[in-house]
Amino acid sequence: MKRARQGPGGRFNVPGAAKVYALKAASATIPTGGKATLKLKISRKAQKAIKSALRRHKTVKAKVTVTVTDAAGNRTIRTRVIRLRA
Repeated sequence: MKRARQGPGGRFNVPGAAKVYALKAASATIPTGGKATLKLKISRKAQKAIKSALRRHKTVKAKVTVTVTDAAGNRTIRTRVIRLRA
């Protein structure tokens, strides 16, 4: 069994906003050789800023860091940039 965790490194910026928003941590247990989907948790204020930017046809990108730990305690960290869409 492996444990996946979207860590505190997840954040995104909204064009035109004065700050960078952080993603709340999420976790899942993955069977060996399996896959999991992590739902990214976003605050209400951030959701409002995202919707406003998307309405203005701006590109909103999130940088997500996922840490996977196996039963032996070995960690693998991957960072991806994803584009948010309406």
